[in-house]
Amino acid sequence: MISLFLPNTNYMYSFMVDIRQGQHKREKIALRGSLGIESFSDNASIKLPKLKIFIDDKEVVASGKRLKNIIAGTYSLKVLVENVQKIRQIEIRPDSPLLVRYKITRKAPQAPPDNSNNADNVSF
Repeated sequence: MISLFLPNTNYMYSFMVDIRQGQHKREKIALRGSLGIESFSDNASIKLPKLKIFIDDKEVVASGKRLKNIIAGTYSLKVLVENVQKIRQIEIRPDSPLLVRYKITRKAPQAPPDNSNNADNVSF
Protein backbone atom coordinates (compact mmCIF):
# COMPACT_ATOMS: atom_id res chain seq x y z
CA MET A 1 0.00 0.00 0.00
CA ILE A 2 1.34 3.40 -0.99
CA SER A 3 -0.26 6.60 0.28
CA LEU A 4 0.41 10.12 -0.89
CA PHE A 5 -0.65 13.13 1.15
CA LEU A 6 -0.51 16.75 -0.02
CA PRO A 7 -0.57 18.80 3.20
CA ASN A 8 -1.26 22.17 1.53
CA THR A 9 -4.59 20.93 0.14
CA ASN A 10 -5.34 17.97 2.48
CA TYR A 11 -5.48 15.58 -0.48
CA MET A 12 -4.83 11.90 0.25
CA TYR A 13 -4.43 9.23 -2.42
CA SER A 14 -3.70 5.56 -1.66
CA PHE A 15 -3.18 2.62 -3.97
CA MET A 16 -1.90 -0.96 -3.89
CA VAL A 17 1.13 -2.13 -5.84
CA ASP A 18 2.28 -5.74 -6.11
CA ILE A 19 6.06 -5.63 -6.47
CA ARG A 20 8.14 -8.78 -6.79
CA GLN A 21 11.87 -9.10 -6.24
CA GLY A 22 13.85 -7.78 -9.20
CA GLN A 23 10.75 -6.18 -10.73
CA HIS A 24 10.35 -2.47 -11.45
CA LYS A 25 6.91 -0.94 -11.39
CA ARG A 26 5.84 2.45 -12.68
CA GLU A 27 2.50 4.03 -11.80
CA LYS A 28 1.06 7.18 -13.30
CA ILE A 29 -0.70 9.26 -10.66
CA ALA A 30 -2.88 12.24 -11.55
CA LEU A 31 -2.73 14.99 -8.94
CA ARG A 32 -4.51 17.79 -10.81
CA GLY A 33 -8.14 18.47 -11.62
CA SER A 34 -10.33 21.18 -13.12
CA LEU A 35 -13.11 23.54 -12.06
CA GLY A 36 -15.85 25.07 -14.19
CA ILE A 37 -17.95 27.99 -12.95
CA GLU A 38 -21.15 28.97 -14.72
CA SER A 39 -23.75 31.64 -14.11
CA PHE A 40 -27.24 31.67 -15.59
CA SER A 41 -30.60 33.39 -15.28
CA ASP A 42 -34.18 32.33 -15.95
CA ASN A 43 -34.79 35.80 -17.40
CA ALA A 44 -33.19 36.04 -20.86
CA SER A 45 -33.41 39.85 -20.79
CA ILE A 46 -30.96 40.07 -17.87
CA LYS A 47 -27.40 40.73 -18.89
CA LEU A 48 -25.34 38.49 -16.66
CA PRO A 49 -22.89 40.47 -14.54
CA LYS A 50 -19.21 39.56 -14.48
CA LEU A 51 -18.16 37.05 -11.81
CA LYS A 52 -15.07 37.63 -9.70
CA ILE A 53 -13.61 34.28 -8.66
CA PHE A 54 -11.30 33.66 -5.68
CA ILE A 55 -9.72 30.38 -4.61
CA ASP A 56 -8.34 30.48 -1.07
CA ASP A 57 -8.70 34.31 -1.16
CA LYS A 58 -6.56 34.65 -4.32
CA GLU A 59 -8.35 36.13 -7.31
CA VAL A 60 -8.06 33.91 -10.37
CA VAL A 61 -8.54 34.70 -14.01
CA ALA A 62 -10.62 31.97 -15.56
CA SER A 63 -10.56 31.58 -19.32
CA GLY A 64 -14.25 31.09 -20.08
CA LYS A 65 -14.69 30.46 -16.33
CA ARG A 66 -12.76 27.16 -16.63
CA LEU A 67 -9.76 26.54 -14.43
CA LYS A 68 -7.49 23.66 -15.35
CA ASN A 69 -4.46 22.15 -13.68
CA ILE A 70 -5.59 22.75 -10.09
CA ILE A 71 -3.74 20.60 -7.57
CA ALA A 72 -6.15 18.10 -6.01
CA GLY A 73 -7.51 18.96 -2.58
CA THR A 74 -9.91 21.11 -0.61
CA TYR A 75 -10.26 24.84 -1.28
CA SER A 76 -12.41 27.81 -0.31
CA LEU A 77 -14.24 29.15 -3.39
CA LYS A 78 -15.53 32.73 -3.22
CA VAL A 79 -17.59 34.22 -6.04
CA LEU A 80 -18.52 37.91 -6.12
CA VAL A 81 -21.28 39.34 -8.26
CA GLU A 82 -21.38 43.11 -7.95
CA ASN A 83 -21.62 43.53 -4.14
CA VAL A 84 -22.90 40.05 -3.27
CA GLN A 85 -20.62 37.15 -2.41
CA LYS A 86 -20.99 33.39 -1.91
CA ILE A 87 -18.35 31.27 -0.19
CA ARG A 88 -18.22 27.48 -0.18
CA GLN A 89 -15.75 24.67 0.30
CA ILE A 90 -14.96 22.66 -2.81
CA GLU A 91 -12.95 19.51 -3.38
CA ILE A 92 -10.92 19.17 -6.55
CA ARG A 93 -10.30 15.56 -7.56
CA PRO A 94 -7.93 14.38 -10.28
CA ASP A 95 -9.52 13.51 -13.61
CA SER A 96 -12.97 14.43 -12.26
CA PRO A 97 -14.02 17.93 -13.36
CA LEU A 98 -16.08 19.92 -10.88
CA LEU A 99 -18.83 22.22 -12.17
CA VAL A 100 -20.31 24.92 -9.91
CA ARG A 101 -23.38 26.81 -11.19
CA TYR A 102 -24.84 30.06 -9.86
CA LYS A 103 -28.33 31.34 -10.70
CA ILE A 104 -28.36 35.14 -10.98
CA THR A 105 -31.62 36.94 -10.17
CA ARG A 106 -32.55 40.59 -9.90
CA LYS A 107 -35.26 41.64 -7.51
CA ALA A 108 -37.59 44.44 -8.48
CA PRO A 109 -36.35 47.70 -6.95
CA GLN A 110 -38.25 48.77 -3.81
CA ALA A 111 -37.51 52.44 -4.35
CA PRO A 112 -36.16 54.45 -7.26
CA PRO A 113 -32.66 53.18 -7.95
CA ASP A 114 -29.87 55.40 -6.70
CA ASN A 115 -27.30 53.88 -9.03
CA SER A 116 -27.27 52.64 -12.58
CA ASN A 117 -26.49 48.96 -12.08
CA ASN A 118 -29.04 48.08 -9.34
CA ALA A 119 -26.35 46.12 -7.49
CA ASP A 120 -28.51 46.06 -4.34
CA ASN A 121 -31.07 44.01 -6.25
CA VAL A 122 -28.75 41.18 -7.27
CA SER A 123 -28.81 37.78 -5.61
CA PHE A 124 -27.43 34.43 -6.53
